[in-house]
Order: sequence, then C-alpha cells, then structure tokens
Amino acid sequence: MPLRTRETLIPGRVMAENQVNCKVLFIDDDPGIRRAFSRVMATRGFETECAGTGAEAVRLAEECSYPIIVTDLRMPGMDGLTLIERLRPLQPHAAYVVISGMPDLDLNRANATANQIDAVLSKPWNADELEEVLRRAASLYQQRCGVSEVPPEDSPSVLVIEDNPTDAETIRGMLAPVASEVVLAERLAEALQLMRGRSFDAVLADLSLPDARGLDVVVRLRTLAPDAAIVILGGLDDEDVALRGVQMGVQDYMSKRTMDSRSLRRTLRYSVERKRAEQRLAYLARHDQLTGLANRTTFLEKLNAALARARRQAQPIAVLFVDVDRFKAINDSLGHEAGDYLLKTVSLRLQQCVREYDTVARIGGDEFAILLEDLQAPGGPTDVSQRILSALTTPIMMNDIELVMTGSVGVAVHPQAGDTSERLMKAADSALHAAKAKGRNNFQMAVGDDDADATKRIRLTAELRHALKAKQFLLFYQPQIDIRERRVVGLEALLRWRKSDGRLVSPLEFIPILEDTGLIVEVGAWVLEQACLQLRRWRDEGMDKLRVAVNLSAKQFETDGLIRVVQKALQISGIEPDGLELEITESLLMQDTSHTNLTLEALKSMGLRIAVDDFGTGYSSLAYLERFRVDVLKVDRSFINAINVTGRKGSVAGAIVGLGHRLGLEVVAEGVETQDQLLHLQSNDCDMVQGFYFAKPADNWKRDSLEDIITRLLPEPALKAVAEG
Repeated sequence: MPLRTRETLIPGRVMAENQVNCKVLFIDDDPGIRRAFSRVMATRGFETECAGTGAEAVRLAEECSYPIIVTDLRMPGMDGLTLIERLRPLQPHAAYVVISGMPDLDLNRANATANQIDAVLSKPWNADELEEVLRRAASLYQQRCGVSEVPPEDSPSVLVIEDNPTDAETIRGMLAPVASEVVLAERLAEALQLMRGRSFDAVLADLSLPDARGLDVVVRLRTLAPDAAIVILGGLDDEDVALRGVQMGVQDYMSKRTMDSRSLRRTLRYSVERKRAEQRLAYLARHDQLTGLANRTTFLEKLNAALARARRQAQPIAVLFVDVDRFKAINDSLGHEAGDYLLKTVSLRLQQCVREYDTVARIGGDEFAILLEDLQAPGGPTDVSQRILSALTTPIMMNDIELVMTGSVGVAVHPQAGDTSERLMKAADSALHAAKAKGRNNFQMAVGDDDADATKRIRLTAELRHALKAKQFLLFYQPQIDIRERRVVGLEALLRWRKSDGRLVSPLEFIPILEDTGLIVEVGAWVLEQACLQLRRWRDEGMDKLRVAVNLSAKQFETDGLIRVVQKALQISGIEPDGLELEITESLLMQDTSHTNLTLEALKSMGLRIAVDDFGTGYSSLAYLERFRVDVLKVDRSFINAINVTGRKGSVAGAIVGLGHRLGLEVVAEGVETQDQLLHLQSNDCDMVQGFYFAKPADNWKRDSLEDIITRLLPEPALKAVAEG
C-alpha cells in the first residue's frame, strides 16, 4: 500500500515533538550501514535503534513501540519479508520500509507479502530521499493510530506537477475530497525525485514546466512511472497534442482554461480505472489465469534477460521442466475441476521449493518451468529437483480419495546444455522425457547439446518401424513364485529388442518411443500372440498349471480392437483363457470411462485374470479396486526396496498385502532382491514374489531351470517346483 497523507511534505523540515514520535527501528546485518543510518538520521530529528538480525529485531519489538520500521531485504537467517510478517502482529500500526539493492527483482516475487510493505528504497540511498520517505512513514503511522482519518482504500494517490502555485493549490483543492493524498511538485526534476522513493496512482503534469516542455514531460514520466495513470494539462484545447499524448500512453488531456472540479474529478477517476484495466489485461496476457504463475511468454522474457546477465557475470543458470505424472487420469476420472485443483496445488508447492527471486511458470497443461538464477553451488538444481519430487508426493485428499501424486523433472544448466533460451528449453524438455522413460518420479540432467538427443530419437523411431518387420523383437520371461506352495506358478512376459548387430536395446530407451508413436498397439498385439504360443509350448512339455502375464499399455486399452486381439491370441495358441493374465496400470484403472468399464467387463467375461501393476505409485483408490473385478494386486518395487531401509521394516508393503487380502485379491511383490525382503513378505503372508533374488528375465526357460530356482532359494522339505496340479 502506498504512503498516504493529505499534507504536502517539505524535505528537511524537523517535526515538532508533539507531532509524532519519530523513533525508528533499523535492521541490517552490516554494522557499517547501521552506524551510517543512525548518524545521518540523528541529524534530521529521528531517534534510531538498530538490530543486526531478525531475531534481535523481534526481541526489541516485543519490548518497545516503533512508529517506523526499516529493514534490509536480504539478510542471512530471517529475510526482510519474513521479518515483517513476524513484526506485524507486534507492531500493527507501524509503517514498514524495505531497502534493497535490487527492489524490482526482489519484490516482484513477493506477491504474498507485498501488501505489508509501505515504501521501498533502493541502495545506496540518498539522505534527503531517505528523510522524505521516513517523514511520510511517520504521517502514515499517525493516520493508522487515528483510523477515522484514513481515506478509503480505493482512493488514488496523486502527484501534481505544476509550477504555478495558484494553479497547484486550486487543483489540490479540487482533488482533496476524492484522492487519498495530493503531493505537489513545481519542477519535473523534483517530481522524478519523489517518484524514485514511492509510487503514485496518478500523475497530473503541466506541459509548460521550467525544466521540461511539451510531450518530453510524458516521455520522462512514462520511463520512471509506467504504472501510473498520466493526465497532461495545457493552457489551450489542443486536439493534436491530446492525440499525440494518448498515442504515447497518456490517459487524458485537459485544458486548464475550461477545467472545473467535476470534470477534473471525473477525468481522474476514469484515467485511474483505465490504467488499472490496462494493467489487468497486461497481467492476464503475461500470467496463467488458473495458477497466477508466469506464462510461457513471460518465462521466455525472464530467461532471455537472465541469460544476458549470466553471460556478463559468468554465472550459471538452470531451467527445470516439471511434469505431473499420469495427470490425464485425474481429468478423465474425477473431472476438470479436480484437475484444476491439482494444478493449483502443484503451483503452490513448486513456489515453496524455490527462492523468492526464482521464476516459476506454467507453460502447458500439466507442465511447469522453473528458472534458477544466482547459482552459488553446483548442486543447486539437483537440490531443488529433489525438494520438488519430495513435495509433490505429499498426499492430497480430493472427493474422499487420497491422491498420491508424483512428478518428473528435467534439468538443463547454462552453458553446458545450451547458450540460448531455445536450446536450454529444448534440453530441459528432453531431460524431462528421459525422466519419464526411466519410470517417472525422478529427475534427469541434460548433458551436452540437445540436438544430439533429438536426432537419436528420430533415428530410433525409424529403426523401431523396421524392427517388427525384421523380427528383431523378442520376449524375456521372469518367473513368479508362490511362496506358500513353493512353486513357479507363472512367468511375466517382458519385451526386448535385439538389433541386427546383436546388441540388446534397453526398454527404457525404446518403449517410450513406441508409446509416443502409437507403434505399441501393433507391437503389443505381437507380444500377446507370442506369449500365448510360448505358454502352449510349456504346457506341451508337461507344465500344465503355468500361466503367462502380459502388460497392456494405455494406448492398447484405448483401441477398439483389443478384445479381438486377445481372442485371436487365444485361438492361435489354443490355451484356455485362465492361463493368460493381463496387467494394467493403476492410473489406467482410474480412467473411469464407459470404454474402460466395458473393456474390463469383456475381458473378465472371457475368463482372463486381471492384475493391477505398480500399485501404490499412482492415484490409489479403494473404490476402484472394489468396483472392478480384478484378481491380483502387484506391489510396486519401490515399497519392496524400502523394507529394512525406512526403519519401519517395510510397513507400507505389509499394509498393501493386508489390504489386498481384505479385498479378496492375490498379492504379488515385484522387485524382490534380498532374502530379508523375502522373509518380511513371507511373514506378512504375501502370496507371490518375483525379482532378481530368484531370477533375472530370460528367453530360454526350461522345466529343469525353473525347478532349480525353488531348490536353491526355497529349500523346504515338501518341495514343489513347476505347477503340475
């Protein structure tokens, strides 16, 4: 809120003792600055007490009343904005002044506390300017102590620049009933000096001043006060000057010859409202309407400015892209209102993870960008990314559903990842895709030029289109073991790609590309068919009770031909439907659409087993587990990894096992790698396990090798190996 007073203040005049208590509390961590402030203000009639830290200032404020509190903005420990929040309940009537070397950079991010600041002063300060600000602060303190004298909140503050004393006083008299304050200046230089220490809602300027004439007055005012409504005053009705002034950003032109109280007040009111409307439109053009964050346009402007500073100062900056994992499931299942609420929550959490002067923007549907400047340590972007991942996983209650949200982060650091805004954003986007490809809920750093990654992705896409025709895909299988019966009951089919040179390509590299290009539908049909044929061969070898599990992607599930594809695979292989288990993700189950419901019902009516994969990492909902006829719950490997690591002995994994049993479901723990994990799962009555502890995925499983897994790792007397009934 700007400082408000109905009196014109004269710099250098010492206030009388009975006018106001001029005691000032000054906070700065630099002893030299504290001494200089006290010395200068003492010569101008102000009594000063100083504090070197925020904690010391709070202690003093608890013991004594201060009409004026002046604080440095950047201090170790408690910064100036936080200090003001702490002091406001202790000193509610005090006027608060902040001092900063970079006020625009510091305070543009402080939307939450900007209404608590009464004046802003730049470093290094001018003694006369400082005195003027403090005297206005003292007047503001007086007004707050006498509440009835405070004008309405929406009354504008007005600066009148007029060298004719009679005209100036006349204008002040006309505006006094509708303005919160009217400050007079005789020269443009005097007005500019006043405007450097504070802001005005409107400026009325005569075009014939001793130190400036004509529309040059407008140019200089617009430079220093772009947010003020400017009305120019002339001696004649000059339409040409009025039009040129409006083209330069002036709100109106008035002739002093025909001006009266009614027309002046109306012009002031309309000019201020027009300016505020312009500012609202400008804000909407530069900010996201849902979250209030900067939009892509504003983010690019800030990034380009930051790059220019980084090149001059040889300082690194970083761009982070953040994406909400599986966000589409929220909109599809709970509606757009829930999705909007989630995005607002994400925006608040992201802002809490960065500093006040960092930039957070929403640049797409569920995609956010962060600009980190002034990186003092190499690990800065890494630390921020870890804070973001941790913050996003805090559960959200929405419509009686507890949503466990995760995010993926891509990081690009200047100059290593690029030297232009386009290259940095491209690199951060590629790093984000890499994070999603590695299973989501992680961050990845961009290395080198992003063009190489883009070229590699294009090349892989072309090679994948050829791979299916060239029969380069193959299936590996990982055994699933029934702990109680100590036998292999099934194998999960896992897609692999062996290129013509014999090299196996990591699924993390090619499966996301299959998903993005839609090739996963055709490849997925091949996987179903081949897995069923392999099960037929195993059963022909005497392993009658084995079953095979196949993962279904969201893209496959969305197609209308999935039922026909499954029927064809069963028909070609000749296996019974209960030998095929289809694994779907938790987020896919949350897509509560008619298509999802009908497809699941059709698959179940065929006699297939349905498993929910990676349970616990998405938007968990008991309602959905009870609603759909699923058979198996697969505990995500992250909960298995936490066994004997979290200090709670894997309580989450055990809880999920118990939950599954209460719902009448079989429970499979995937990612079992140690004997301790196996013993813990056994003690919690987990039904089945799979993981590297038993066997890595392979393409050549035989009856003997499956029996050997049980013999080596589950050496119990009553041994049952491969299911034989």
